[in-house]
Amino acid sequence: MVVQLEALNLNLRSRAPWEAIDLGFGLVRRHWRDLYAAWLVTVLPFFLFLYVALQELVWLAPILFWWFKPLYDRVVLYVLSRAIFDERVTLRDTLSALPGLLRTGVLAQTTLLRIPSFTRSFTLPVWQLEGLRGKARRRRQGVLQIRARPYAVWLTLVCVGFELIIWLGIYGLIWLFLPAHVDFDLPDLFFEREPAYWLSLVQGAIYFLVVSVIEPLFVAGGFTLYLNRRTQLEGWDIEIVFRRLAQRLTALRQGVVALAATPAATLLLATLLSLGLPAPAEADETGAPSPGVTVNDTRLPAEQASEVVGQVLAAEEFGHSREVMRWRFKEPAVEESKNRKASDGRWRKAFENFAGLMATMTKASLWFLAGVAILLLIVYRDRWLHLFVRRKGRGTDYTPPESLFGLDLRAESLPEDIAGAARAVWQQGQHRAAVSLLYRGALAVLVNREQLELHDSHTEGDILELARQAITPPRHRYLAELTAIWQLIAYAHREPDREQSWALLEHWDRHFAAAGQESRA
Repeated sequence: MVVQLEALNLNLRSRAPWEAIDLGFGLVRRHWRDLYAAWLVTVLPFFLFLYVALQELVWLAPILFWWFKPLYDRVVLYVLSRAIFDERVTLRDTLSALPGLLRTGVLAQTTLLRIPSFTRSFTLPVWQLEGLRGKARRRRQGVLQIRARPYAVWLTLVCVGFELIIWLGIYGLIWLFLPAHVDFDLPDLFFEREPAYWLSLVQGAIYFLVVSVIEPLFVAGGFTLYLNRRTQLEGWDIEIVFRRLAQRLTALRQGVVALAATPAATLLLATLLSLGLPAPAEADETGAPSPGVTVNDTRLPAEQASEVVGQVLAAEEFGHSREVMRWRFKEPAVEESKNRKASDGRWRKAFENFAGLMATMTKASLWFLAGVAILLLIVYRDRWLHLFVRRKGRGTDYTPPESLFGLDLRAESLPEDIAGAARAVWQQGQHRAAVSLLYRGALAVLVNREQLELHDSHTEGDILELARQAITPPRHRYLAELTAIWQLIAYAHREPDREQSWALLEHWDRHFAAAGQESRA
């Protein structure tokens, strides 16, 4: 691809990779009107087509929209590749250029190369702008990716991360603004098997918005990273400087010619000639080239070339020499080096590329796992923060409470056979009273037999956390199920599941009737 460097409106110079990527983000901010106009006129109709054509398989629409991202990237690159030359791209230009944009590499990028495309935005200009295919494309990409591939991979991972953050942020914002009485569960919204069509359309619109924000930045960052790599390899910045210098010298020469054409300049030139000029330099009679004299382009014989080199080195400017000692690896035998040099170089390069890729993926995975671990620690902080709280030693003057949040825990208020009495009350249809009797009995066992220090300020959840350290795991699971049933019937005023409630009635004796023998120290 021949680039008209003098027409670029970018300050081309060798930049750090992240600085080059940031330059691409600046391109999106500068040309966002043309960019998003082309994006909406080409990508939005395809998005609507997917959701209209796949109403029976609406879950497949967002997957296909994600799969064909390489097609949308070509529209973004088309606009940006002309914006850097100050060319305004109209909607008609975009639509007329669309068939040509899908000419090279579309099938490969949407099939075999779709999943492992960690450097898609960086290599896309090779497909689209340079139009290379096959072996030439792979060789070209191999040269460009030297020292730039890790940054292209990180650009992809960062953009994927920002897509996920914005996507979850929109759902969280919707959840924050919903009224308290609306039953809205984020996990059910994400993983519902057969959501309503309108709900799927809203979810797809949110994903389309997220992709529309991040994908142009992703393509622009890869494009400017590509331009930066070509600047480093082909010396575009140096070429621009020389071209500007040549233009200045041309303008200066034309000014001198124009000045010499005047009569005054002619008179001045004649005066200088009359004063006398030094004679032109003549060649040495020996025929050896003197300093400052250009030698003809004919190739000298080896003996004569050695003499000329010796004469040049004997000059006064080359009269200094010094010895430099450096450590270096011992070279292998010449015979072995000739036989293994080519194969070793290929294997070493392949291993270095593979090791670099694995190192980048490992680093990204570790950072991702660290983020997930921190998130889980924050979400489930109630399960581990109590381990760092210094518990007060139980004094000998501890008096079990007679009631907790309105439930009487005195021994005389409870029957001897708590489970039997609860079953009898349950069969009479008094479900709340039966569950209340079981829960009261469990609390009475905890405060009297287990000597678990509870107070009126504790909630049902606090009691479960405190009991985790005092009773065995099977008994704790039973207490958790009993607490859930009690909260359902006491606060939500809903009938519990009959089978689950009857199982609690049947198993109460096994867990709490002989609690004194099973309790842990």
